[in-house]
Amino acid sequence: MGSDWQTKLLTPPGPAGVAVLEVAGPDVWRALARIGLAERPVGALALAALQLPNGPGDEALLWVRAEERVELHVHGSGPLLDELSLALAGTRIDPVGLEDRAFQALAAAPSRTGARLILAQAEGALRQRLESLASADSRSARAGLETLLAHSRACTPWFSPQRLVLQGPVNAGKSTLFNALVGYERVITSDEAGTTRDAIIERIQLGTVPIDLIDTAGLRAVTAESLEGRGQALGQWLAQSADWTLYLVPPGERTPCPPGAIALPTQADRPGAHPGAISARNDPAGSAQAVCDLILPRLGLPEPLPWGEPLLWEPAQRTDLEATLADSDRSCAQAWITRMLAR
Repeated sequence: MGSDWQTKLLTPPGPAGVAVLEVAGPDVWRALARIGLAERPVGALALAALQLPNGPGDEALLWVRAEERVELHVHGSGPLLDELSLALAGTRIDPVGLEDRAFQALAAAPSRTGARLILAQAEGALRQRLESLASADSRSARAGLETLLAHSRACTPWFSPQRLVLQGPVNAGKSTLFNALVGYERVITSDEAGTTRDAIIERIQLGTVPIDLIDTAGLRAVTAESLEGRGQALGQWLAQSADWTLYLVPPGERTPCPPGAIALPTQADRPGAHPGAISARNDPAGSAQAVCDLILPRLGLPEPLPWGEPLLWEPAQRTDLEATLADSDRSCAQAWITRMLAR
């Protein structure tokens, strides 16, 4: 006969001063008797000694939240939590619920905005939306999921950094602009053509959006086998696989901008500069803003920022929902909601 109770970690996983373990279900007190805790009335708040299989355990602050729901506030030791979970449920705590996954993702969020949006999911924004859709009819549930997916796709740049490549002929000002965007002298700049041979990558923020910025070797006629030629080939490959490519156009440059790239005239301080040119050397802040003005509108980010709104922050979540919505069977949408809420 299965146990009629569940254990759940309410605090983020990992070592901490305090961890909160919830035990819930019709047989909650039978579960807690396994660790030496006697039944108490709803609302009770007490310090209690835990009795674990391997001997006396920790003390716990016990709070009876409801007839079938009790919280244990204990020291946030991983081995202690594992032993508690084994005693109560026969398995170790596996924090894979929606809120737990969001808490786990916070540390790796690539931007402050992304972290704030994920934090809303850790506080239950996604679960609340899914619970409301679970009680809706199949047509409304499917429409709600389509809206959730579209909104999550629009917010993807805050969770998954875009890749922006700087490309152009030698001495176009790529490395100077790279430094202006990074905010310090990250790469060597020189009037000598071919200074940059390798690809250099740095994580930056354009406005609120994380960007992986890549400086590449300047383009000119060299042998493919040379070190510079190999650097150019790497830059070309990176540009082809990038989300965005800025093709820098210095004064006098007549080579057409490659298909799909965005032209950005440079070296406004030199004779023959193209209209709208920037000068990353003399105006780094203005040049960085020009790049923001070129890239950010193309991302299609929702405005205003969707603080507190439900989102699918993991690529696997979005892919799974896309596959579900591709099925014409409307019951699949309800099944997907049920599966997500069961986490």
